[in-house]
Amino acid sequence: MTYNSKEYRLENLRLMIFELAKGNFSHRIPIEHHEDTIQDFEILLNLLAEELGDFFVYSGSFNERNITGPFVFVLNESFEICGTNRYFQELLGYPQEKLLHQALAKHMTTGAYRQLQEQIGTHLNATSPQNSLKTLLCFQTQEKHSLSCWSFCHRLWDGEDAYYFFRGLPIAYEHESPLSPVAKDPAASYTNIQLQADFQKIRAVHQFVLENLHCKLPPLHNLARKFHLNEFKLKTGFKELYQTTVFKLHLEKRLEMAMLMIKFTPTSLKVVAHNHGFKSASHFSRAFKKKYGKPPSYFKHK
Repeated sequence: MTYNSKEYRLENLRLMIFELAKGNFSHRIPIEHHEDTIQDFEILLNLLAEELGDFFVYSGSFNERNITGPFVFVLNESFEICGTNRYFQELLGYPQEKLLHQALAKHMTTGAYRQLQEQIGTHLNATSPQNSLKTLLCFQTQEKHSLSCWSFCHRLWDGEDAYYFFRGLPIAYEHESPLSPVAKDPAASYTNIQLQADFQKIRAVHQFVLENLHCKLPPLHNLARKFHLNEFKLKTGFKELYQTTVFKLHLEKRLEMAMLMIKFTPTSLKVVAHNHGFKSASHFSRAFKKKYGKPPSYFKHK
């Protein structure tokens, strides 16, 4: 079986499907620009892996499989606590009477609270089709320690009143962060928790990039500020996690989506360029030719 032969490439497709079935969403098929049906499947499987990788949270943190015995608390629409379970009380170090009818803002770090408000306002508003949200919370315990937790938030209705039901788990100290070795002592454990929190923020940046393939990204320092990171941490952490930069990923994905639109829709090249955030058709054509070796008109005519 020779490199780049049809059999070799079909074997790559089979291997990719096998890796997806195992839950390995980091595997990718190298794209060699053969301009055939197999390449179309290669691109689509790579995009599928990207989407699945974004949907599932890093296995060392919090996901549906380790949701047994979670903390639980409920907020009303004013973000006041109106219900908790005992585990949540123990985590924060307060009895129930010290939590009920209190503003959640009193028990969260300022940045994390604002981010939660933004996420709920965007994804769980009255017109949104979503009724659940996976998010990272950062609490302030009674001992003034920061406690990072993964959580699902569900929007519930009781007649005309809406509530937000949270269930989740603290980030375990012993879990290995992809950005650092496993923590061995309390001080290192705190650092590990912070790194896992940063990891989630960087994943949020990655998701933001994929959701904004139609437009130009803001400057890196503005993007870092939006997700409560410093610019250096975003730049280095993103490169370590995804083996590319924020803006290179943005360009690559826009060009991949543009290729699919060119090959499978009658959309004009000018509209394709505009829909993917390129400032002009000529700029789009140059970037496209650099990636695929031929101008977009070549694929449109074929």
